[in-house]
Amino acid sequence: MKNLRKLKNLEIVKKYLCKLKPYSITKSSKYNKVILNLIPETMKYIYLTTILLFSLTIKAQKEIHFIWNKDSITDCNFIKSGKFVNEETDSKITDGYSIVFRNSFAVEKIENGKYFLKSKIIYTSECSYEMKVLETNIPGYDDVIGKTFFTEILETAKSDKLIMIRSRADKDWKTLVLRKIEN
Repeated sequence: MKNLRKLKNLEIVKKYLCKLKPYSITKSSKYNKVILNLIPETMKYIYLTTILLFSLTIKAQKEIHFIWNKDSITDCNFIKSGKFVNEETDSKITDGYSIVFRNSFAVEKIENGKYFLKSKIIYTSECSYEMKVLETNIPGYDDVIGKTFFTEILETAKSDKLIMIRSRADKDWKTLVLRKIEN
């Protein structure tokens, strides 16, 4: 019984595929009209799907920041002192945000210094460190005081004054590209 059902389903599939072939074996004009009508519809969906996927790819590429002139050896000391801004893309910097590294402390300033977050930096290796939040005046951020963020330095491009880091507090990593604007 199952084999008979499979055979019947196979015949239905063969008939359907025969109808969809661009060069049908049958001479019937009825099938040729169906085929000619189906091809533009199918192509329209393929075209729209391709456009959608292409646009999503472009958007995803815009959100990823690449360091083009990266150093052959990452200079992890590059971040130990200076003022940095967050460079979201090659041409966009986060408005009003900066972070200053000095004497094993980091002070993040938001809204051009209206709010801050001060952290103690403890280097765990040459290219990784922990930032323990000491104080903040950001409304609703009192629960981050005492929290530790783990950071790794991934790449540097000293000629462009860029450094790529990734940081996490819990399990999810966030990658940032910082541009040094002051020593």
